[in-house]
Amino acid sequence: MKPFLPALLENGKIPSLYFRNQGLIHDHPIVVYADFETYQNKLTDVTRGTHTKVLASMNGAASFGFYAVSSIPSIPSHGSIERGTADEFIKQMLVLALRYRHVCRNPVEMKIRRRELEEHKVARKCYMCGRTRESLEAEMKGEKNLTEEEEMWLASVKSKVSYSFVKDHDHITGRFRGSSCFTCNLKAQMPKQVIVFFHNLESFDGHLLIEAIMRLRAHPTAQTSNENDSDDDEDLQGLSEMAEYQDGDDYETGVITLDWKRISRMRFDIIANTSEKYMQITLGPLVFRDSFKFKDVGLANLIKGQRKPCKDGKTTLSECFPILAANHPFLKKFPGDVSLDLILQKVPMAYTAITDSGYFDLPTVLPQEAYDNDLSGEPCSDKDFKLVGTVAQHFDLKDQGEYHDLYLWTDVLALWRPCAEDGGSIAASTFSSPSLCPLHHTRPC
Repeated sequence: MKPFLPALLENGKIPSLYFRNQGLIHDHPIVVYADFETYQNKLTDVTRGTHTKVLASMNGAASFGFYAVSSIPSIPSHGSIERGTADEFIKQMLVLALRYRHVCRNPVEMKIRRRELEEHKVARKCYMCGRTRESLEAEMKGEKNLTEEEEMWLASVKSKVSYSFVKDHDHITGRFRGSSCFTCNLKAQMPKQVIVFFHNLESFDGHLLIEAIMRLRAHPTAQTSNENDSDDDEDLQGLSEMAEYQDGDDYETGVITLDWKRISRMRFDIIANTSEKYMQITLGPLVFRDSFKFKDVGLANLIKGQRKPCKDGKTTLSECFPILAANHPFLKKFPGDVSLDLILQKVPMAYTAITDSGYFDLPTVLPQEAYDNDLSGEPCSDKDFKLVGTVAQHFDLKDQGEYHDLYLWTDVLALWRPCAEDGGSIAASTFSSPSLCPLHHTRPC
């Protein structure tokens, strides 16, 4: 594609580009990586239209796994693999998100040292946007080129003689971050929603989420109308805020009541490419996004790319996959790079055997044809089938349930590092890539 160059200004000079989203440079307090495994039935001689052959029908979630990376003391990083439905998964995520919103509404008071206070008094520029006190004062006195936030601030102060910087602080730790202008201080507020990433949500996982949300929002007596239905944005916002707080909820322990009435009041939005492909799904304080939009390769190739630094012998596998190495339950039982290397080889999964809950009690190693790749039509190779047996023996797996858990934990934990490179972690986005950060956008700009 031919690049579009900026047009020259009237004076013939090249226009300057400015970064204005200073609020995106700070750490995101919490982010979740998740995946489903589904019940499915193999089909033969079934087509959709004239060109599409249907290989299997999906019959709901057989299990779900997630890992939440958090910098919030009251909500430590944690994960879980459960035999459960998409409905149960969404409820757990809503509890997590409501606890996070409670933290947002109850910020820690600022903790500022005497030295930091003295530095703030003599600060000459905003630590985020770099605008100097002099330039801000000049704009304030002339009241020209002011942002909407600065106009609001001007209306709230009596004197327009000098510009005072705002003390910006971290609402989780209370740490003083620096002296900022009023605009940047507003932009740097804590994100109000928890982002949950699925790899390739658009093609499949999004359908499970939509169906589950519709069930959770449905009236128990199957009414088709809701007395709180409204198309007005302000009404919807009010109902959403009402749904977030309820007497009797314990946000510290996570004992929170969720019923159809409360969930139905939460704002429900979808950003879709087509009627069957969803880029983003929002339910109240939750936002589900597709990490595949930023890393458009399969998870096996993502893992392969992340292993490359190990080839020089200076970097260990544990350093390449720190979250996975530190939190994978099977690596805690069988520690070491030998175990990590086996897990990262992405062992084959007998997807067509997952037809009902009886799958989890099946023998650890199934017949070789059970591991065939139905999508590509490729049979399971002798090498891959041997790997299945090696993994089962090394980790002393008792049945398909344990084999499934090892596989799903790997999928969930391995997703963290590739997404983190694009800002999809609690790490702050850099100035060079804020427009690509999956925490703030549905796809690269």
